Amino acid sequence: MVVMLHYTGRLRGPPSRGQPRNRGRERAAKGRQEAANGGHGEAKVGRAAELQSLLRKNDTRGYLRPVLPFLAALETIGSLSPALRAALTPATRREEYPAGHQLLQPGQVARRVYFLESGLVRGYALHAGREVSSWFMREGDFVISIVSFLTQAPSTEYLELLEPSVVHSLSHAQLHTLYAEFPEFNFFGRVLTERYYVRSEQRAHQLRVLPAAERYAQLLAEFPAVGQRVALNHIASHLGVAPETLSRLRGKG
Repeated sequence: MVVMLHYTGRLRGPPSRGQPRNRGRERAAKGRQEAANGGHGEAKVGRAAELQSLLRKNDTRGYLRPVLPFLAALETIGSLSPALRAALTPATRREEYPAGHQLLQPGQVARRVYFLESGLVRGYALHAGREVSSWFMREGDFVISIVSFLTQAPSTEYLELLEPSVVHSLSHAQLHTLYAEFPEFNFFGRVLTERYYVRSEQRAHQLRVLPAAERYAQLLAEFPAVGQRVALNHIASHLGVAPETLSRLRGKG
């Protein structure tokens, strides 16, 4: 059960006609556009840092400090009401894990949704005994095995940390309690789900249509440091090419 700390102020609902425009929704729209274009960028990172600084300045008692990066990331999607922020703070679990730690394995049910404060995660599955990397998520990303999490059925994929990582997480039960207690929070869930499906469709399109060289160029555009942070065999399996083909592509670059 989620520990709820409620402020006496009324929760903000959607604006009626004639009210000032909702800045949170404008940021959310911008966030959806960023997701469609690859998700990461200096503007996104800068905005999160700015919001984190503002939250820290207003947090005179240090109550929010352990989960500031998580709250700041949510604030890039939309404004958190004081009551929602107060409920999220004790509900959020912050943990540090070494490289190689697995957040999820096949057969396990995905019980938590994660936010990466720092580090790198690889999602992969086994096909005919071979590891196939589906995606890489890094600091500032939300990480979820979405089918298992939404259906609460056993997962078919691994979530493996490729670097020492700091993660913040909410459980499936906590998330749905927050949705029920704070209708505004459903908006955040919708935006994150949209981002996931945009990335998923982009990857499916790339594998179906783009030649290997273009898939590699697209990956570098989205994740410039991938070659320094991810093993080449993982990158090759993500692109659907042999390691020797990836070496030739890197040599041409």
